[in-house]
Amino acid sequence: MSEGGASRLPPSLGAQILVGLVSGISLGLTVGEYAAPLKIVGDLFVGLLQMTVLPYIVATLLANVGRLSLVKGRRLITWAIVVWAVLVALGASSLVAMSLAFPDRSTPSFFSAGMAEGRAHFDFLALFVPANIFRSLVDNAIPGVVLFCLFVGAALSGMAEKENALRGLDAVAEVIARVNAFVIQLMPFGVFAIGAAAAGTMTVEEFGRLRGYLLVFTLSSAVLSFWILPALVAATTPFTYREIFRASRAALLTAFATGKVLVVLPMLVESTRAMFEEKGLEDGDTGPSIDVLYPLIYPFPTLGKLIALLFIPFTAAFVGRALDLWDYPGLMAQGTLSLFGGPILTIPFLLESHQLPADMFQLFLVSGVVTSRLGDILGVMNLVAFTVITTCALTGSLRLRWHALTVALGVGALLIAVASGGSRVWLELRKGDYSRDAVVAGMHIMDAAILVDAAILEAPSPNPVPLAEGASRLERIRERGALRVGFNDDNLPYAFRNGRGDLVGLDIEMAHRLASDLGVSLELVPFERETLARQIEKDHFDIAMSGLIGTIERSQRMRLSRPYLQATLSLVVADHHARALDTYSEIVEVELLRIGILTESQFAKELRVRLPAAETVLVPSTQWFFDGAHDLDGLLLSAEAGAAWTMLHPSYQVVVPMPRRVSMPLVYAMPARDGEFAVFVDTWISLQQGMGRVDGLYEYWILGEGTETVEPRWSILRNVLQLVE
Repeated sequence: MSEGGASRLPPSLGAQILVGLVSGISLGLTVGEYAAPLKIVGDLFVGLLQMTVLPYIVATLLANVGRLSLVKGRRLITWAIVVWAVLVALGASSLVAMSLAFPDRSTPSFFSAGMAEGRAHFDFLALFVPANIFRSLVDNAIPGVVLFCLFVGAALSGMAEKENALRGLDAVAEVIARVNAFVIQLMPFGVFAIGAAAAGTMTVEEFGRLRGYLLVFTLSSAVLSFWILPALVAATTPFTYREIFRASRAALLTAFATGKVLVVLPMLVESTRAMFEEKGLEDGDTGPSIDVLYPLIYPFPTLGKLIALLFIPFTAAFVGRALDLWDYPGLMAQGTLSLFGGPILTIPFLLESHQLPADMFQLFLVSGVVTSRLGDILGVMNLVAFTVITTCALTGSLRLRWHALTVALGVGALLIAVASGGSRVWLELRKGDYSRDAVVAGMHIMDAAILVDAAILEAPSPNPVPLAEGASRLERIRERGALRVGFNDDNLPYAFRNGRGDLVGLDIEMAHRLASDLGVSLELVPFERETLARQIEKDHFDIAMSGLIGTIERSQRMRLSRPYLQATLSLVVADHHARALDTYSEIVEVELLRIGILTESQFAKELRVRLPAAETVLVPSTQWFFDGAHDLDGLLLSAEAGAAWTMLHPSYQVVVPMPRRVSMPLVYAMPARDGEFAVFVDTWISLQQGMGRVDGLYEYWILGEGTETVEPRWSILRNVLQLVE
């Protein structure tokens, strides 16, 4: 959270925040889901917190960088940058190692719009180099804003007449700090609302996962604060491990108690100067160096802030999309510069950058009551390490002892490895079993009111009542009292067998509704993809309804209805192949690419156009691809269908490897020469779409909304006092 205005906070604010959190959690546990409306209050508070951060960064960075030359000049800046970069690199390496403690949770989900867009690729040049600074400010692109401020501040530092500008910037920062201080006074109420909403709506499982984040965060901050940083100082300066802790002990305790690092800066300046005096290292440069280094480094991202980035890999693992190792350089680069704005701006920005749920930020705020105190301890130790090492470098007292440095880093690496590995084992044991396949297996016809008597034929056969030349198909359907519908049950989520063996799916439900609207029963006739056209010509069924993609070839042999949905081209690939195949620039580089196709569809043609070097192989069925032994790199499916299949086979995932989204219409197929029936079906589809019925089925069968039974959240009001049902 922003430190602006922290010096004006009453000493009791930390206790008030803790009371607010405990009270909020208690209320949430008492009333359960009835606390959900308080989320609006929490969101309002978060918005107020974020309101002042970016203006504060601009004003303080410009002022601090602009006045640097008044004190030290180029040598101080050079050493400060070097030491800061080394400490950040050391901390980032430790965080990457610790983030491996979060176990991979292979949890494919239902189709989503983000899945159809593929993996987002951010323009790092635009992110870090603000061609339009006003756009960067509007978009909260903190790295670009920071770079702009550093350049402008450097230019300001070289001006002869800059005192008026610096005083103006200080005044702006002071005003913003006052506003922020007022907002922070409301923090007990904001945390109360956030805690109540979270406790009232989060499941026990979600709280359990947050426990894993708290464990990893605590171990990371402890190893960095109490070994790596002080041992690094001891190995590179004349000071011992004990002397460093003795000088920083009071500041560590104060920062932990108050929850603010800014309030201990004067204390750190005095204790550090005393430490140099005791060693006899005080000279004319030592005092000014210490005086300026603490306030200089304070606005910059330190390990106390950097450790907050652990929340991003935690969230990725939480939602089943664990980060790969090559994701971390970008995360650390984005996060380090973004942290000039503090975690309040950085975490939402990074969640959006990595396509992670924005609602997870509420969890971050709730956990922050604990983690922010640990981060403050680490932040204080980072300030001490930076100032002591940089001051020793400036005064010529830097003492690099390689043996001690090797021991410090070696023991630190061992502690990180043990902490990360132990946490991983502990979290793996509590990860829980994969259960999304049971969700798919339990899906059923959503609207039981439209179910009609349905007979499922074991083998295809022509209609027992042949259609006479010139006769009306609609009349035959009504006279027989039965609508014959072709289906292919290898077509999730449009037509498939659920866990009870029932034939279900979006199109099966549409078939029941069509028969219900006609007032007839249903006869379901199986078809294969390669025999569809022939079976229609031989009058095996009146209409085929099984997630058929409209193609030119099909339109030449049968009558296609108007589209009722759109399907998105995608590939289903094994998890270990996904990273190399999920973008167009990567997939075109793959040699000997072999893709399975179910039929010679328009998707297959489009794939060959976009990937001419790829080999397409006709496969007998979707299930064969998942069950059979083959050397295929992927299966061509719509993203909507692929998402459902990966829930049954969680070791696979959906990728959209095209440079832009490619969609094809889903249609129903009918005999080519029956215009009357086709017009009727088109009209019926329009009515279903207009009344929202197709959207409702899409939400259930494709998006998965309402597929899982959500039990009422445990609460004292319901489960103990039994005052509500």
